[in-house]
Amino acid sequence: MALEILGSRVLAPHYGSSVYVWGSLISTFLLALSVGYALGGRIADRQPRLSVLSVTLSAAAVMILPSFVWSERLLSALGTLGWNLRWSALAGAVTLFLPPSLALGMVTPFAVRLGIRRMETAGTVSGGFSALSTAGSILGTLAATFFLIPALPVNTLLVGLAAALVLCAGALIRDRASATVCALAAAALGTAIVARIPPGSIGGERLILRRDTPYHHIAVTQLDNVRWMRFDAWTQSGVNLAQPNRSVAG
Repeated sequence: MALEILGSRVLAPHYGSSVYVWGSLISTFLLALSVGYALGGRIADRQPRLSVLSVTLSAAAVMILPSFVWSERLLSALGTLGWNLRWSALAGAVTLFLPPSLALGMVTPFAVRLGIRRMETAGTVSGGFSALSTAGSILGTLAATFFLIPALPVNTLLVGLAAALVLCAGALIRDRASATVCALAAAALGTAIVARIPPGSIGGERLILRRDTPYHHIAVTQLDNVRWMRFDAWTQSGVNLAQPNRSVAG
């Protein structure tokens, strides 16, 4: 759920926070979870090992990185295709968030399969992990919306989420293969942090400030003598620095 909330802030600068954006995100995550549950259960029955779960968590961490490194360029490229806002937002949500949420959906069936020792306790184990998963979703939602997003940049939170998954994967290492995959995931995370270059402009306008708030993604840009303030994908106001008392038409 924390990833879904962060996804809304990734899409907001390009598509706003409309029902189309939320509908795209919710549909994407529900699809990914349904496929992940089925796939994770099938793999867990065939290979019920902690090392496989470790590899799954490492893969999920790596799949989060495109939303940190390439989201600006990818969503800008989608905007040049001339698609309707609804389909463009859906394509962005699917491209960036379907892979990591699918991998995360595989975790619960693995946990249930590994936790069952006797068939007599299968219901208790399944119910316990479902309750734990739901409680974690509630905590992730409240923490992200009430505390983290107002305090920290979204990209920092995406990196933190990927790092947390790598740490969990490291705790579950049981063989050389899972250790190698976890190390590669950590290396990919470090490379993404070092290699990412924050955008210096938006649509050809010099970027002065961008910040996430509980209500909007705010960007302040400047082109020539005109400075603009944008909330999500919409222009809120503008001022001509040479003639600040005159109206500027958006």
